[in-house]
Amino acid sequence: MGAVPIPKTMNPPVNPGRSEEFQALRFSSGVRGIAHAVGQKQNSRRARGWLVAIAVVVVGLGLWLRLAQPSRSPGVPPLPTTVLPPAPRAALPTVQPTRATSEASDAIEDSRPGERNEAKPEAGTGEGQLEHMFRSVLEANAADLKLTPEQTDRLVSDYLEYQEIHAELAMRFLQEAGFDPSSVTLRLPAYPVEGKLLRDMFYRRLATDFPGGKATEINENLGGFFDNAFRGFGVTEQSFKVTRSPEVANGFEVQWEARIPEGQTTSALNPEVSFAGSSGTMLLYREQVESGEFRFLGPMLGRRFPDLANAPTR
Repeated sequence: MGAVPIPKTMNPPVNPGRSEEFQALRFSSGVRGIAHAVGQKQNSRRARGWLVAIAVVVVGLGLWLRLAQPSRSPGVPPLPTTVLPPAPRAALPTVQPTRATSEASDAIEDSRPGERNEAKPEAGTGEGQLEHMFRSVLEANAADLKLTPEQTDRLVSDYLEYQEIHAELAMRFLQEAGFDPSSVTLRLPAYPVEGKLLRDMFYRRLATDFPGGKATEINENLGGFFDNAFRGFGVTEQSFKVTRSPEVANGFEVQWEARIPEGQTTSALNPEVSFAGSSGTMLLYREQVESGEFRFLGPMLGRRFPDLANAPTR
């Protein structure tokens, strides 16, 4: 504790010659001043201590009241999880892809075999629809092609790879022209520039994989089939009407027409293509549409008929 200053008195200076009683009185007065100052400090400390204690009690009471209040939005108990047994798969009738096809008179303009290149897939091919169709064509032309089993597999692989590219390319240009609850109408305009590039890439691949003139033999025997399978490599404008089958569950009737745009000719669009158009109707399961020659229609059907995404398949 610091020294408390002794208060000065207004008394005149004491004469050294005064009595000792006066000196004792002065000393007694100074001591009382010191005691009074010390008492004031102690009282001030007690007051501050009480204020701090009261503040702590108030804050603690407030926190207790807040924690004691019930929650305004009680949590919702989780719903019990119900595991449903898998639905039994309905047995579907076997669908033979019905193909009614007509080609323009100038669809094949040279002497290359055309009749044997019409693939006739069997029912139940499912996800192997496109491959099965192409292998049936190779089998029909086996005597002229004279391919080894390894060459056959390589040619099938090349064909399927470029059909995938063809489908991706067609999906870029595909347009919806009409829709009702049971059918959708689609239009695919001609894309000769991109189609020519696709054709050139495809035949360059064949030349690489089948050297020594073998690629030329393949083109001589299957050129008409390739032009038809790739729909003229973009030289035709195409229209499609896909209707849900009323008789076959998860079945579609695909009606298509491919023709040269009005005022154009095949030779003007791509002189290397010998395809003038085709039309026909096929009855297919959904997975046959999505994996076969019309695979580029699959995403559009999935958007327009989403209820078929989980429909049973064969």
